[in-house]
Amino acid sequence: MTSTSRRIFAAGIAGLAILGPLLQPRSVSAQEPDLVTLRTPSGRDVTAYLSVPTTVPAPAVILLHGSYGLTEAFRSRATTYSDQGFVALGVDLFDGKTATTQDQARSLAGRANAFPEQPTETLVAWIDWLKADPRTTKKIAAIGWSFGAKWALIASSVASLDATVLYYGGTDFSGIDLNGLKAPVLGHFGERDTDPDPDTVKGLAARMAKEGKAIDVRWYDADHAFDTPMFPTFDKAAAEASRQETVKFLHANLD
Repeated sequence: MTSTSRRIFAAGIAGLAILGPLLQPRSVSAQEPDLVTLRTPSGRDVTAYLSVPTTVPAPAVILLHGSYGLTEAFRSRATTYSDQGFVALGVDLFDGKTATTQDQARSLAGRANAFPEQPTETLVAWIDWLKADPRTTKKIAAIGWSFGAKWALIASSVASLDATVLYYGGTDFSGIDLNGLKAPVLGHFGERDTDPDPDTVKGLAARMAKEGKAIDVRWYDADHAFDTPMFPTFDKAAAEASRQETVKFLHANLD
């Protein structure tokens, strides 16, 4: 770990005591995430899991899953973020399919990446749905984990969202059109990750700076999927520190 990244990680851990109240419930969700469905312009029925805080209208966050799909474990993130005062929507980009093995996960992610028009249509449909819902303030952010990080950038670029958060990436980012990206980006990355590796992340940051886009990159002494409890690389300290920063960033840009 470099001296700079040590300072960043140490600051994140030390900040838990200071920022702790951010992750105390601001308004407890009225219910567990509910399954919601809509029909896209092309006629596909797509699903998501919605959790709404008791105090509305509120800003919204779209939660984008990794290559294992919208699993039961991932759905719980909707409650986590609605408890922080956001209308939280976990969007299914795999048409109801989930993976239980790495091979299945690669297959699902590969299909979505090979036919990007479908997940793009899904995201735009849900963004329009959130903007039309009276429970939201029309301010929307996208948060993506691993495979979902790429799609968080795409959603923010296509729909000009108000904030974007990336957890790791699982992609080289090079093929993503960032022309429509207007909002700031917060990225959480592990120094021991290889997908993407640190050089790839630095390349993304350099590209965004060249294109006049704002990105704040945070490094952690961690591996890939450090914020995913089902993975052996889960790192509780890094997960907590990054989540504190995410909540702080969202309120700064959406409230």
